[in-house]
Amino acid sequence: MPVPAVTDNDVKRVAKTVKRYLAAVSPPDEILSSFHVNVQKAEKLLKQLDAEILRLYNLPPYLEARLLRLFDELPKRDRSGVPFPFGQYFSMQNDFCVPLIVALADSAGRKLPELPLPPSDKLYSLVTNCETDERERALALNELALMEDRELPEFLDQEMQRPDNSPYWRNHLILAAEKVRFSDESRRRRIQDRLYECAKVLRDDDSPDSLPVLQSALRRYCSMVPRAEVDRLRHFLRRKDQTRCWQVVLQGIQNIFSQIPPTDESDIEKLRERVASILKNRVSPKSCQPGTEGALTVNACHALAVLKHPELQELIESLEQMAEPWFIDTLHERLKGMAE
Repeated sequence: MPVPAVTDNDVKRVAKTVKRYLAAVSPPDEILSSFHVNVQKAEKLLKQLDAEILRLYNLPPYLEARLLRLFDELPKRDRSGVPFPFGQYFSMQNDFCVPLIVALADSAGRKLPELPLPPSDKLYSLVTNCETDERERALALNELALMEDRELPEFLDQEMQRPDNSPYWRNHLILAAEKVRFSDESRRRRIQDRLYECAKVLRDDDSPDSLPVLQSALRRYCSMVPRAEVDRLRHFLRRKDQTRCWQVVLQGIQNIFSQIPPTDESDIEKLRERVASILKNRVSPKSCQPGTEGALTVNACHALAVLKHPELQELIESLEQMAEPWFIDTLHERLKGMAE
């Protein structure tokens, strides 16, 4: 996202809000020990500060609301550096999107002005018209995904089954699918199978543009695949898949089994042995270096841990004999975090 161009007045507005917020949460004299924060006032000022900064970016209202709702959906906990419990940005359940600066300005409880989303019918007229330039279709599709349009799951389901999609359009359908929730079970199954087939094609495509699409397909597939079919992931752990697939697939295995360990080990035996083979071949100083190599080794350890492989401890001890202290600390911290 580009850094916004700001004026002197913009800076003054932000600085003024910062000063007001700090005055509300800081005691006027450091020797006062009985100072109490006016939580309602401080929270409103902190939100006002967020609103002033967001105003500088001038995001479309629906994108700004979507960004703030990401924070609203996080587990509720005290925020670092904030000396009071921080509530949600939005308490309304309306479908329309209101910029935070507008919501906070309406302090009298009046109904907030409705700011409509970009017209989805216009966007659909672009994505459904095969005569439209593919770049325009892709931009319109991305807009619909960002808007979380309710009709988009059905459209993606139908469109991804078409055998005549160009590689460019197929790639953007995959990227959109990663942003969309598929609640219908039969639709999820079709999308999952299509992502799997597309990933198998893309894994052997060496063009630079295909890599982010391949990794998007694998991430979304990992989030949808039934546990009984997880073994299919080993088809993306071939030796020649190392630079394109391994990192995403190993992380996907961790996400699948980190909360609920596998129960029927016979279903994942081939996958487990493939991950073990990867880790055994990475027991070397080169594979414990900072960057991609070290991260891949750590992820292989974690994947093998959630797969409950009996040789894991022995392999970790081998790594400890040749790795730097920072690598060993990182590995054990991650494994400890998984255990918790």
